[in-house]
Amino acid sequence: MIGELKAQVAALTAELSKYKSVRSKLNSVSLEQENEELRSKVRRYESVIDRQNLWHLFGRDRVKTHSRNDVR
Repeated sequence: MIGELKAQVAALTAELSKYKSVRSKLNSVSLEQENEELRSKVRRYESVIDRQNLWHLFGRDRVKTHSRNDVR
């Protein structure tokens, strides 16, 4: 019985090590670099929106300003 439990603990430990190894496979340097690039893009987009005074288009209660009849 103790031998079975030891074997089961060893099997579970081996299985657990597979899940822990995923973290080491991630390339954190490239992820951080990609994150910084994306943050930079967002800052650029926000600055353009700010310069063009377009923030009203991104509000939560945004409504259409033109209807189909107005376009014609």
